[in-house]
Amino acid sequence: MSQYGYSKTYNDLVSPTDLTVAIREHAYRDDFGQHSWITSTEMDLVIEKLSLSKESKVLDIGCGVGGPTMFIANKVGCQIIGVDMEPNGIEAANKSVHRNELKEIVSFKQLDVSQELPFSDQQFSAVVSIDVIIHIQNRDVLFSEIARILQPRGVFAFTDAGVVTGTVTDEEFAARSINVLTLFHSPSYNETILRKAGFEIIDIKDTTDNLIQIAGGRKEARLKFKDELEKLESAETFAREQLYLETILKLATEKRLSRFTYFARKN
Repeated sequence: MSQYGYSKTYNDLVSPTDLTVAIREHAYRDDFGQHSWITSTEMDLVIEKLSLSKESKVLDIGCGVGGPTMFIANKVGCQIIGVDMEPNGIEAANKSVHRNELKEIVSFKQLDVSQELPFSDQQFSAVVSIDVIIHIQNRDVLFSEIARILQPRGVFAFTDAGVVTGTVTDEEFAARSINVLTLFHSPSYNETILRKAGFEIIDIKDTTDNLIQIAGGRKEARLKFKDELEKLESAETFAREQLYLETILKLATEKRLSRFTYFARKN
């Protein structure tokens, strides 16, 4: 399994079946190609906080199939690069670029962001990362790299659904982490390493409700198509994925594991 572990999901979106389309229609109230816990309202907030304009140069770290990347491009019309280590995600993202005729301002690259980023100092005016930081080891190194490639006073926005805000059992941590490496931490951890990397905190928003909305939608959509999914995945895989979503919902609604959106400016 790769670091992010979303290869199968991304492959389904390269050539989506009628079942994939039907599940997404039921799972997301506002489907713009995301595979995360973000809504269009939150994306609008990200664009506002990043102060994006047509002159902006943006990097999207962990872009997946390019949903948030394309959302920004369509809304703002700025230059944006999306990077992800999953080749299936990049393939689906590139198809979306051509379908939307945005290849003049949008590009995607396969890239392992746990390594040194292959970009010049001060190349970008903004960096965004949607629900990916939770899966990246050595995030202190990544944050320092982001500070390097950001222009002075550039803004970094990211979401993190792994903030421990209550008591969580070993079994619950395991159920929450079935698909991929997942890193959980205390509420102050991100703020501490952001400051060490040379950022000042602009704002932190509790966006757990968005996670609850989308996780609930995904759980109910999968249940609606249970028979079809069990034939496709196996009954065991279906049950495991439902437990994953049920665990996310339980921990979030009980405020024991939360999701926050962070906005930080390079000093």
